[in-house]
Amino acid sequence: MSSPILSVMPWEISEILAIIISHLDQKSLARSARVCKDWTGIALDGLWRDIDDLSHLLNLLSPFSKPEKGTNEQGNAVSVYKFKRPLASRDWTRFMRYSVRVRRIVYYQQCARTWRKHLDSSVFRELSRTCRDPGQIFPNLQSLTWYANTEERQLHSLFFMQSRGLRYLEIRLHPSTESLPPCSMLLPAHLPHLTHLTLRFTTPVRRVECEAMALLRSLSKLQKLTVPLYAITAPIMETLAALENLSDVTFSHPSEFENGSRMDVETFSPVLHEGAFPHIRRLCFSARLPDAILFLRSPFFPDYLSSLYVHVLIVDGPEIVQQFFLAVKDSCPALTDIHVDFMICPEVPITVPGPPPNQRPSINTFRPLFACRRIASFEFRWDYPLNLADRDMEEFATSWPALEHLLLNCEPVIEHDAPQLTLKALLPFAYHCRHLRELGLYIDADVPPPDPTVIPFKSLQKLRIGASKITDSHQAALFLSQMFSLECNIVPGLRWPDAYGMALDDAGIFDERRMRINEYWVRWSEVVKILPIVTRVRVEEKARRAALQRKLELLTKLRLADMERCAKLEQEIQALRRQCMP
Repeated sequence: MSSPILSVMPWEISEILAIIISHLDQKSLARSARVCKDWTGIALDGLWRDIDDLSHLLNLLSPFSKPEKGTNEQGNAVSVYKFKRPLASRDWTRFMRYSVRVRRIVYYQQCARTWRKHLDSSVFRELSRTCRDPGQIFPNLQSLTWYANTEERQLHSLFFMQSRGLRYLEIRLHPSTESLPPCSMLLPAHLPHLTHLTLRFTTPVRRVECEAMALLRSLSKLQKLTVPLYAITAPIMETLAALENLSDVTFSHPSEFENGSRMDVETFSPVLHEGAFPHIRRLCFSARLPDAILFLRSPFFPDYLSSLYVHVLIVDGPEIVQQFFLAVKDSCPALTDIHVDFMICPEVPITVPGPPPNQRPSINTFRPLFACRRIASFEFRWDYPLNLADRDMEEFATSWPALEHLLLNCEPVIEHDAPQLTLKALLPFAYHCRHLRELGLYIDADVPPPDPTVIPFKSLQKLRIGASKITDSHQAALFLSQMFSLECNIVPGLRWPDAYGMALDDAGIFDERRMRINEYWVRWSEVVKILPIVTRVRVEEKARRAALQRKLELLTKLRLADMERCAKLEQEIQALRRQCMP
């Protein structure tokens, strides 16, 4: 006997309904909450899960009065919001229906969308005055981002940090004043379970270094720390080395402001003790290469490190770079990712003209690193093009069979001479590195490889070429179409081009090279447009040729079969003739 078919619609299954509702916008979620009781809870969860406009959330407690005109800390005109009336206990009871659904709060005072909506300080004072147990107001809050412009407004974040489930925190540390206690000194009592912390600074780190160290020492469960570019000073590094659960120290994306001060890391000499970094896997810091070498050579440096990012302050000669790679080989045998980054920006010195080729990093410079056979990601950014030729790329490709990501100084300061690398430099990586997904080289695309045999990339998704030389976009597209799939993209241009241009200004580079950068970018943009068309035609032609080949093979088999049948018939005829002969 067959079982009866249950007539259940998809939206009657809560799991499927939650997936559907998760793709709705805010207006659609609000409408869905009014459909029926079964939809209300799921829709409200999606509507209030992520809060990026704090006034929208607090308006549930009490309506705001008509906004008043005022100015913020920077003197810009804003609309100031205040509660229309004092809060009562019934307001909090009603508010709990929505606050228990909040998982993430973002308060960014300078956000382009909400910076004109200025919440008056009286709003936060009223929250603290009337709420009896702030820890119960947002019991499910997991992530809090609070970037305020002043220390006073930063202190208002403490009310939201009392959620016992808070794991992710992004804050901005301000220098302490005589009238206010530093926010960082009040944080530890509110963050017993914090695992991920992102810090920003409005001033050089040396002004808040003591507060930052005290905060870090109190976070016993911290696993990941994200800081600006120049925030890891020697004392802070020593503090991080003592954290038992810390596994990831990384840099936030560099910006025009809030990177810190280079002066704070000009001298970098942390002292490590036995048991330093017991669980570290990824480590980032800014330093001169000689200081970085001494740090890596420390007897207590963790030899199980898997990812290393070194932001280089000053360009050194190839001998120093080679010594650094030797230290990496000896101290980090388990390394899989290594980034050596010298950023071309206005605050770093650039020599003009560049050093001669024999005083630049060459294949000998990189050879110590080839002993680290497990490397899957390698980035090396320097000032001028490297002293590398096409034949050297074979050694890179064969030394790292697991390579997935390689950027080999693809955005250097452009010179009058053409790059040494040509399109031929791509061939070894296509042949040996079958898992390579991203490749960056500075090449001369006007020199085609002499060998017509081309092996296509198997996994490549991006080719970064910076301001590589190119004059004939069609010739380059025809060659690259043999190696690229339709999913592979060419990424021309420079990282932070405004900062790159200002660096050239400061270096006094005002010649025709500036125009050639724009010219090359236009030519590569043409390749980006042409390449998918040429590649698609080549793929279709390859498929058509394969179909014709299969048809030819089939016809050949049929012809052979006919020939065998004819030969067999001929044998039978000859046999009959012999039988009929007298």
